[in-house]
Amino acid sequence: MNKESKKMLLKLKKEIEQMEYYTKHPQRYNAKMSFLKSFKLSLKVGQLIVPYTLCAGIVFSIFSSFFAVPFQKNKYKIYSETLKEYDSFGNIRYEQQYGSYDIDMNITYYSEWKNLDDGMYSRDIKVYSIKDISLDDVLELVNKNDKDLLLKTLDEPIQQKVETKNNLSDEELSKGPYLKALIHTKDDDYVETYLAKGDFAVTTLYIIASLFCCLVIYKIRGKFSNFDFEYDVERIKKQYPNLDVSELSKKLEIRKSNYDRLTK
Repeated sequence: MNKESKKMLLKLKKEIEQMEYYTKHPQRYNAKMSFLKSFKLSLKVGQLIVPYTLCAGIVFSIFSSFFAVPFQKNKYKIYSETLKEYDSFGNIRYEQQYGSYDIDMNITYYSEWKNLDDGMYSRDIKVYSIKDISLDDVLELVNKNDKDLLLKTLDEPIQQKVETKNNLSDEELSKGPYLKALIHTKDDDYVETYLAKGDFAVTTLYIIASLFCCLVIYKIRGKFSNFDFEYDVERIKKQYPNLDVSELSKKLEIRKSNYDRLTK
């Protein structure tokens, strides 16, 4: 037997051994094919998008060089605010949060409860703005609980309403008219956060420029390149199919038959 024949037999023997192994362990063959298929498909996806990504990056760099950054993150300080409630009975309540309260500072006047003919109770509620007076004046109004002083000090109420209830506790019924002040103050305490901020015109121009650049690349690639993503994807899928054990077994029998014939 010459040297070439020995090489051919050795190659055939290795093929038979490999086919026997995969016939017994088809899941390992499929895992190998799946890895190779995914790897090559990833390379093709990279080949597809890299030119466009580079294009967008170059346009971004050009915009940035002219101090017109399409998207940027800025550090912001969010200060703590304290919401304070004071009423004419000496009750005080504090509430604190990071961020602004969407509540106008005000004094609310509550009248005494009145018994209606149908068994219901009602009272008048009037809300006054206190944005133009000092905190000391506000506390003086609340503590004195003087309606006449309130009318002399503040403008017309910004809101008026009537509250009606059917059940009241003895404590509520015994309460006369009173005032409640709602104040929020900004504290020195704060937290820092990053918020995205961008100029709409600059961002729009950046997107248009990037799309135009990508369109040029698409046209050039279609005209001068033989790159065909869909064709390559189908080719790779066909190149690395899942194992058909019955088909492999038939091929194995043929290889064995050829090997036996050549070694006799």
